[in-house]
Amino acid sequence: MKKRYISILGFCLLLLSNLATASTEKFQEANKNFSNGEIDKAISIYEELIDEGFSSHPLYYNLGVAQFKNENFAQAALWFERALRLKPNDENTKFNIEVTKYKITDKIEAVPELFLIRWIKDFRNLFNEKTWSIISIISFIFTLILIAIFLTTSIFALRKSSFYVGILSIIIFLVSFNFGYFQKRQMQRADEGIIFSEFIEVRSSPDSQSKKLFIIHEGLKVQIVEKIGNWIEIKLPNGDKGWIEEENVEII
Repeated sequence: MKKRYISILGFCLLLLSNLATASTEKFQEANKNFSNGEIDKAISIYEELIDEGFSSHPLYYNLGVAQFKNENFAQAALWFERALRLKPNDENTKFNIEVTKYKITDKIEAVPELFLIRWIKDFRNLFNEKTWSIISIISFIFTLILIAIFLTTSIFALRKSSFYVGILSIIIFLVSFNFGYFQKRQMQRADEGIIFSEFIEVRSSPDSQSKKLFIIHEGLKVQIVEKIGNWIEIKLPNGDKGWIEEENVEII
């Protein structure tokens, strides 16, 4: 089963990009290198584009796939997570994150969420920040039009319908505005990271002499709770907490 997952992953390169024209040629060159089995060359070009300031879901996604093929699973996890932030409802990215989890040492189950919370998150992740912003602008303009109709028309049926549709439009505006704002903050958040050291002893306090709680390994995604000096408190998917040195984590 795992071999089938990995096989699917290897051929899931995205061939479209919203990069600028000049960088598109380099992006396509990297894709060609990947297809020809020149994985290191492809990774080098993807990273070069990122260093030049370009970012897009296809770029991050393809770099994740290339790193996976090179068995750099921590790097793969990092770039798949970054790609998901740019396109939060992309099924291929979600799938590949799960596939990558099979390849890391720590298999930690997340604390189950309530159905309602999970449903709200899924609905919010239907669109990215840009799409939610467009929806909020359109609904706001539509609300203004309905208010104008309500205030100027003398036709009772039209006033009634504009009133109720206007309320619905206001709700859509408020929901889309808040979801768009959340998605923007989600892209900018710096409280999640991927472990980049082979293994780490997690401590009970920000001190190398404090009690050792447990050991975690490369590729695990953690939440960053607090920072003191060069130490950070992390939270695992199952809720366990502890302290590690900051240098062991790459921020998503």
